[in-house]
Amino acid sequence: MAFYSPTMEPLLDQKVRGAMIAEIEELQRIGGTAGVSIGIMSHGSLVFEHHLGFADVENKQVANANTRYPLGLLSRSFVAAIVAQLVQEGKLKWDEPITTYIEELDSADVPMPANYLTLTDLLSERTGVASLEGIWLGAGNESNIHKDFTIAMCKVLPVTCYSGCAWLPNDWMYALAAEIIERVTKLSWGEALEAYVLRPLNLSDTSVKPDGTPPHSTALPYAVGTDGEPVRLNDVGLLDGDLMSPACGIRSTLSDCLAWGNLFAKTFHAEPTPLHGLSKILENHCNVKMDDCDNTGYGMGFARVHLPANLGLTGINPSLVDKMPPIGHCWIPYTDPIFYQTTVIPGYNHAIFVVPEAQMTIVVLTNSVSRGDTADWIAQAMLQTIHFYVYPGDLLTYAAEAARTFTSSYSRMSHTLHDEKSWTLPEISYSELTGVYRHGTKALSINVFQKDGLLQFNINGKPSQTHILRHHNNDTFDFFPSEEDRIKRSLMLYTLDYFFLTFQRNEEGYAHAVEWCVDSSFPYGQIFEKVTDLVLAS
Repeated sequence: MAFYSPTMEPLLDQKVRGAMIAEIEELQRIGGTAGVSIGIMSHGSLVFEHHLGFADVENKQVANANTRYPLGLLSRSFVAAIVAQLVQEGKLKWDEPITTYIEELDSADVPMPANYLTLTDLLSERTGVASLEGIWLGAGNESNIHKDFTIAMCKVLPVTCYSGCAWLPNDWMYALAAEIIERVTKLSWGEALEAYVLRPLNLSDTSVKPDGTPPHSTALPYAVGTDGEPVRLNDVGLLDGDLMSPACGIRSTLSDCLAWGNLFAKTFHAEPTPLHGLSKILENHCNVKMDDCDNTGYGMGFARVHLPANLGLTGINPSLVDKMPPIGHCWIPYTDPIFYQTTVIPGYNHAIFVVPEAQMTIVVLTNSVSRGDTADWIAQAMLQTIHFYVYPGDLLTYAAEAARTFTSSYSRMSHTLHDEKSWTLPEISYSELTGVYRHGTKALSINVFQKDGLLQFNINGKPSQTHILRHHNNDTFDFFPSEEDRIKRSLMLYTLDYFFLTFQRNEEGYAHAVEWCVDSSFPYGQIFEKVTDLVLAS
């Protein structure tokens, strides 16, 4: 059965169009989203474009089709497309062990099973390796690890499940894929992106290079504050030459993202395109095991599912509602799958939906961490309205539930912290704990010091990465911030586990190491060994 309206008939109906825009505006209000850019492309033509709120709140600057946004996880399919071109040229192979290209990734004496992992595994994120996102992305959107440590860090990433078992998002795998791209092309990965993908497609408003984005053309990053007003966050870096730019650093526009989605709609139906081998990106390489949805698979930068189904499973909404809403419920399943990706990074939240059966792409770009995954709700609402000719009013209920859960997350974590804290603590001399503790890769150090009567620490000696430590129980300290600091310092996406350091002592009682559990999906923390007892306060 084809979609109810393979043409854009609902968008031509002014009543339906008006109702859809009203729903979008209400979803923006529920989320507290600063600005939203929305577009629909059908059969290569732009059929809907709408902008809400502000790209620059302070100066009341409205976004347009050429406003740039850092894409977050939407960057991933671009990396996979570069690899597809290199496979076509014979420079890479999808299913060759990655040690073929990076010999120093020897899995004999390190946790990561590199000898058994391929580019297909890396790009479909089915490696089973922990992401340790919190170890590289620090407060204020700062990257704490230099790109030169990519290999050293990947060697020590712990395994959380068997390779191939399920989709487990991991920025490090895309950093590793970019390292392979650079080695075989002798180009920076940003240069390879331009040579192999952007120039052939004439995506002139997309780039990851420092000089690739005109001044004042990027939507500024915000988060919704405790009063519901936008709070300006620090700018996102992650440009070519930075550690995680391949994972989430590409800048693009609504127009270019629509063209990118249209490329994959054509690829699915084997229509000719300027790029080769993109069908590999759309294949089902592993399952996304969330909620009770059994038919959601994952390709390379896209989830794929046949309707009716729950959508948005790659974003944060499933963790904020009791159950995701069914889309296309009670309709006969469609022949073609739809493809989507959602992303939330500090300051931005986006969604792209590709519907090959209608040759349609929906793109929603926002410049906020909102109360829930607003871009996902809007994209789903538009899909319902266009293809089922119904108003997505029921999504407002789900969006409101997600907003309540997101808003109450700080209070819940505070109560948990209070309930688990030991209130009869032995006296500990802070001087016993001060010193420099270094990660085994030497990529990071935790510098513990006393200042103004407080025990504090920073990462790699950077004042911007300073946190105050409070005694929690035994040798464990927390650095859980105030609600305002959690927002202003872009720490709102981390779970409570992230905010603990545990000092380890030897038999003589000497504090010789610190354990930091930066990844809630893995039960053990990263160890930092003390290298000196002396440290200067920042």
